[in-house]
Amino acid sequence: MDNKALHNLSFPVDAKGLVPHRPPMLLIDKVLAKDSDFAVITAEVPSDEFFLDQNGLLPEFLIEIMAQGLAAADGIDALEANKPKRKGFLVGVEDLYIKAKPVAGEQLRVELKKETEFANIVYFFCELFNNDGELLANGKLKVWLED
Repeated sequence: MDNKALHNLSFPVDAKGLVPHRPPMLLIDKVLAKDSDFAVITAEVPSDEFFLDQNGLLPEFLIEIMAQGLAAADGIDALEANKPKRKGFLVGVEDLYIKAKPVAGEQLRVELKKETEFANIVYFFCELFNNDGELLANGKLKVWLED
């Protein structure tokens, strides 16, 4: 991973200043690493029953964690370029695979890799791991980002 372009930032970076979300909907914690096409984000599974069913985190919040990770990675780019943060919208999810649902309080690691970009639409492959490095979920997210 090449962090030369990010010489002004010291990782990890707190996610709160990178995304518009605030608790209780702020589900990610920190950006651990970022380069032009790859980012690593951390999150802790909330304990509020709104986010959970009897087996763990609801699938829509797995997706939300991945999407917030993308927003935080884009926020890093904006900081480094000294530009305002861009608006973005999740417009699609493809090939979502959930091996296991994380449980309340579990620490997560999210790895995000840009796959392709066309106009304002960007595809990312996202993987979500537990602290033991076990893959819990993955899938492709399609995001619209303003110019």
